Amino acid sequence: MFERLQTIKVLATTAFLLLGLLTRPALAVPVTVHGGKVVQLNKRQVELLKRQPTLYYLKTAPEKLFKHYFLVKLPDELGGGFFLAKPEDMAAALEEVGAIDKTDTARMAATASSKELWFVDLYLGGVVPEDGDVDGEASPFGVSINDSTKADYDNTYVVGGRAGFWSPSTLWLGVALDVSYFELEAEGTETKVLPVSALAMLRYPGDRFQPYIGIGAGVFFTDTEVDIQLSGENKNFSDTAVDFGLDTRAGLAWKLFRRVAIFGEYRFTYYEADYSDKIDSGGAETNVDIEIKNKVHYFLLGFSYRF
Repeated sequence: MFERLQTIKVLATTAFLLLGLLTRPALAVPVTVHGGKVVQLNKRQVELLKRQPTLYYLKTAPEKLFKHYFLVKLPDELGGGFFLAKPEDMAAALEEVGAIDKTDTARMAATASSKELWFVDLYLGGVVPEDGDVDGEASPFGVSINDSTKADYDNTYVVGGRAGFWSPSTLWLGVALDVSYFELEAEGTETKVLPVSALAMLRYPGDRFQPYIGIGAGVFFTDTEVDIQLSGENKNFSDTAVDFGLDTRAGLAWKLFRRVAIFGEYRFTYYEADYSDKIDSGGAETNVDIEIKNKVHYFLLGFSYRF
């Protein structure tokens, strides 16, 4: 009887020990991944990582790395060896096995893409201006004369460039500086326009297609010439101006390669230009003031380089 009780006691103790081993949390070991980040991994997570289709497990380090790939060395406690992967794929795989959370995944992906956060764009396209609202005021011989008309602009073209930066913490928020040039012509009116715009940009940072929008303030440098009638005579009015206005846009970029994309874009600007000139009329100088309100639509195609 005593021997039987001893046997039961030994079996029970063994069972508790085995149960403890089975239920004890797996030992986590620190592993350094891309960007110097350290994550805690256990053997179970390593085995799950080996099954990820975007990761490659190697017993020994390769002599040469593929472009855009990096190595993660596993310590001996986790079986040794190496993982070969792209930074963004490693981040997604670590989140999949529960080693990091979504915030860490976004940060690692941002670090992986940090070399492509800056961009330079070149573009050209068509310009479709609305009729300009022209308001004029002249004071010949001390008499104030006011007049209003419409400038029926012709369609024209624009060339321009843009440089900017996407935030590494979000990848979808950015800023840009845009410079372009075009000319507006209507009967009796010719204006050269150089807009310089500071833009806040939003995008969806997709792998291939990246829709985006932008809005900001523009500084419009203009040089205009207007044919006017003053005291029954044809006169030439000319002046330059610097005025603030609105600049908005929306587009879609298509990444052809890692650093190269093409894009199509719609743009709209609005500004009010104020001009002033002194014109000889009947032997006396006459002050002439002209205000032109312009709403302009643009349809653009461009090339983008990221670095």
